[in-house]
Amino acid sequence: MPATDPKPTIGNLRQIKVRLRWLGDKRSSVSFRFGRIESFPRSATRSGRCRKQKTRAHAQKPVWPTPDLAGNITAMQIPWQCVNDIFITHLHVDHYGELPYLYAFAPWMGRWKPLRVHGPSGRRPDLGTEAMIEGMKTMTNWHTVGFMSCPVGDGYEVEVNEFDYKDDGGVCYEKNGVTIRHWRRSHNMDGASGYRLDWNGLSFVWTGDGRPDTTTIKMCQGVDVFVTESQADTARVTQLKTGLPQAVYNLTIDTVHTDHYATGYMIDQVQPRMGMVTHLSYDHDLVAELLAGVRVHWKGLFTLGAPDGVVVNVTKDAIWTRETAMPESANPRRPSTPAEMRQWLGDPIPATLTVPTPAYTIDKVPSADIRATEIDPKLITPQDVQRPLVRKFPNDLAGKEIPIGLLYGANQVKSAGDQFSHGLRNLEDAASTVAFSLVENALPSGAAKDTAEAVIKTMADRAKAAGERMDELRASAEDAGKRLMTALQAKDKQAIGLVLTEFLADLIQGAGGIVGTAQSKSGGEVPPQIGQLAGVLQEVVSTIAPRPKASASLD
Repeated sequence: MPATDPKPTIGNLRQIKVRLRWLGDKRSSVSFRFGRIESFPRSATRSGRCRKQKTRAHAQKPVWPTPDLAGNITAMQIPWQCVNDIFITHLHVDHYGELPYLYAFAPWMGRWKPLRVHGPSGRRPDLGTEAMIEGMKTMTNWHTVGFMSCPVGDGYEVEVNEFDYKDDGGVCYEKNGVTIRHWRRSHNMDGASGYRLDWNGLSFVWTGDGRPDTTTIKMCQGVDVFVTESQADTARVTQLKTGLPQAVYNLTIDTVHTDHYATGYMIDQVQPRMGMVTHLSYDHDLVAELLAGVRVHWKGLFTLGAPDGVVVNVTKDAIWTRETAMPESANPRRPSTPAEMRQWLGDPIPATLTVPTPAYTIDKVPSADIRATEIDPKLITPQDVQRPLVRKFPNDLAGKEIPIGLLYGANQVKSAGDQFSHGLRNLEDAASTVAFSLVENALPSGAAKDTAEAVIKTMADRAKAAGERMDELRASAEDAGKRLMTALQAKDKQAIGLVLTEFLADLIQGAGGIVGTAQSKSGGEVPPQIGQLAGVLQEVVSTIAPRPKASASLD
């Protein structure tokens, strides 16, 4: 999976992403992305993590929120709509700071159901996860009310699972074969917790922050992958580099964190199949010192959760690590696979998706006198590209039920069409390159060269013509999709049949044109296979609705 570099706003901070993947049978696997950001002071190579656990073929994706989590989720091409469960180890801001961003924007992107947040209680009610969530809602109120002019459904509701932090070994999550237990960590406040996840005979631990302690050792026996923190005991160097007084640095490590010697000791006491550290300063000049401290006690399999994109593959027989290929930037990805559709909509996938009705229209939120100051778009947008402004969510979509199969199928068809069209254009480019470069330079002048150039040019022309026909088919499919949606909402079987018949006829004709174009300059006759396909498609249409009269129209 790809990951991403830090956003410019925190460019002084290196975001380290680690992915842990468990491989079960052919139909099931579990993967995690996890980690966190090092506390102050931050250096140019300070480490962090996007922590995420995905259960393939299940409906939940537990996530540990860290700085730039949203950017990491996007870069790793995880649909925002599929992030359903957030797990918080403790309430230091560097461990939940990205949660408000995810909470505020995911509903706008289609996560229309409540977000689930799991986290510990505190010594007092105002120090627990529920109180933090209520504070977050208050802090983001201006944002969420404004965004309710869009369809957000129940996306701004939060289901909080605040467990008793004193219940060492208590189960805070159990679903689809995944069990997550928690226990107390010794940090600078009551309520810091570690997590252990067990699935299909494999296990993973994320300790969060804290001092080396016996409870963690007890809870983590027999674990496959043990991930904990590590702070190098290098206060003198840190003071020289950052100006942070040694007393402050040492006080922080000695009271609330685990130094590199203690990290190795903890891993050795747990005896996992593999040890890993996060929450570390990944400064190149200090990594060797950190590793030396860990190796004082732990001699087994070990890896750093750095640099960006460490992948850990885990089976019952072997564990190995590798690195991901990470883009510099990425766009959000919508749910498209059946597993993602289940994560987004639930399992089993419902037959229809109800589009939420916005709570407000935009003219009800800002004041009319402020709206009156807006500049007329006609003075801004060129006339030939002006379009009607959408000032209210369309009534023909709000509250309507959309067949999930139609959405999913349309996405798949569009994707296949895009790939085929892209392939045709690549063929055109390749043929042109061969004709006017390789052939030009490789063959001597003469009849053979002229023939080769003519053949390859003809191939390029036919690929170009086929590509243009594909563009026409894609436009036809888009128009048919809009008309079909209108017919489905109106429950007009006759209109549904007409749309399908017309589009399938266009598809058959277009397929014949593409194949024929590749066979001869004139296009030739439609091949027999296309005629057979036409018969099958017509039979499918007849089972959906009686063939409509030619005069029927949706306009």
